[in-house]
Amino acid sequence: MKRLLGIGILSLAAAIVVFAASHYMRAQGGAPHAPNFPHSLVTPLTKPTTLMNHSLFRTYFTEGIPDTYYEGETWITLDGQNKFFCPLPCTLEIHETAEFGGVTSTNNWLYLLAQVDGQDVPNNGAASEVPSDYGWMEAFTDQTVALEPGSHTVQSFAGTDDGAVLWSFYNSYRVYIP
Repeated sequence: MKRLLGIGILSLAAAIVVFAASHYMRAQGGAPHAPNFPHSLVTPLTKPTTLMNHSLFRTYFTEGIPDTYYEGETWITLDGQNKFFCPLPCTLEIHETAEFGGVTSTNNWLYLLAQVDGQDVPNNGAASEVPSDYGWMEAFTDQTVALEPGSHTVQSFAGTDDGAVLWSFYNSYRVYIP
C-alpha cells in the first residue's frame, strides 16, 4: 500500500512539473508541444480569411444501400434533385460519402460530384482508388457554395473508371444563413 501511495505522489509531482513548465513556456511566448517556427518561414495567405457568424437554417439527408454493381465507366445518380430554399443569401455545405468495392480491376478510380441548380460545384469532388482485392473503401468530400436568396436544387453523383459495386451512400446538405 505504501508503494502505491509513493507512486501516486510521484505521479502527481511529475504532473505538476509538466503543468508548470507548460505555463512558463506559454508565458515566454513559446509553445509546449509545437516547435517555435521562425516567422520568416511562414507564408502569408494572398487573400486573408474572415470569420463570419452563420446560423444553421436547415439540414437535409439522403442515404441508401443499393448494393448494386455498376459496369464500366459510369456516373451514378445517388439522389434526386433535392429542393431547398434560402430566405437570405446563404451558404450550402455539401457532405457526400459513398462506399465502393467488390472488384479486381486496378487503376479504377471513384469520383464524387455534386451539382447545385444543375451546375457542377466548383473545386468539386473526391477521387480515391477502388481496392483491386475485392475490398471496400469509403470516399467522402465536403464543399461549400454561396447562393443568392430563392429556391435551389442540389444533387449528388458518384462514378468509377471501370465499374464497381456501390454498397452505400450518405449525403448531408446544410443551409446556413448570416
